[in-house]
Amino acid sequence: MSSLKDKMKPNAKAANDKTSSVSESFRNPDAAEQDMKPLNVRIPKDLHTQIKLYAAANDVKQQVIVAQALREFLEKNA
Repeated sequence: MSSLKDKMKPNAKAANDKTSSVSESFRNPDAAEQDMKPLNVRIPKDLHTQIKLYAAANDVKQQVIVAQALREFLEKNA
C-alpha cells in the first residue's frame, strides 16, 4: 500500500514535463481549468483579500493563483 507522500510524488511523465508558471497560466487560462475539482478551505481574511486584489489587478482567476501556489509548495516539500 502506498503512502500519501508516494501518491503526491510526480510520476515520470509529469517530472519530465515543463512545469507551468503562474504567468503561463495567465496566458492560457483554459489549460489551468482542465479536470478541476473544488477545494474548500478556510484562509485568513487578509490573505483572501490579497489574492482577490492580485487576481483583479492581473486579470486572472483566483483559482489559478491558488492552484499554482499549491503546486509550487508540493514540488518543494513533497
